[in-house]
Amino acid sequence: DNNNGADNPVVDETITSSIHVRDGGSAFGGANVDLEVVEQPNGSEGASFNTTALTTNSNGVADYEFTVGDTAGTYVVNASTDSGSVNVTYEAVPGEAADVTVTPIANAIAAGRGEIGPASLYANASDANGNPVDKSPTVTLTADNVGTSAVAESGDEDADGSRDSLDAGHPDPHTDHLY
Repeated sequence: DNNNGADNPVVDETITSSIHVRDGGSAFGGANVDLEVVEQPNGSEGASFNTTALTTNSNGVADYEFTVGDTAGTYVVNASTDSGSVNVTYEAVPGEAADVTVTPIANAIAAGRGEIGPASLYANASDANGNPVDKSPTVTLTADNVGTSAVAESGDEDADGSRDSLDAGHPDPHTDHLY
């Protein structure tokens, strides 16, 4: 039996979880429990426990601290006793946006020679570990070096936290926000 209350920890977060050991329907105090990370995202580093060997209290409960690795995705912890085991699954999510990269989309910068036209940009937000942020961070774009600076959003957020198709096409200085 497990207490999986922190199903979606943020990458690098330390969470407290509990393992409940029962003998039939009754709590089993004094049971030895071993912990092991049996699955984590490719390339993830930093997943750890405060201890890998636990003993349940008189209520059959053993608490542990689990630090999620640096990569968003599925982490599976196996808790085993002499009489069986259980897997506890955590779906780690990215942290807050720490970096935003804005890149022009190739062949979409100008309408024609000497003309002011739309510029398409790709904005990508990631957390401190490089995980794409799937929330909508506020991105402020100012275009004042092209004789025009109105910025309007015309793209939807992609699953990786990016947006595209921004239009800079008015002569008045203006700053707009992507949400």
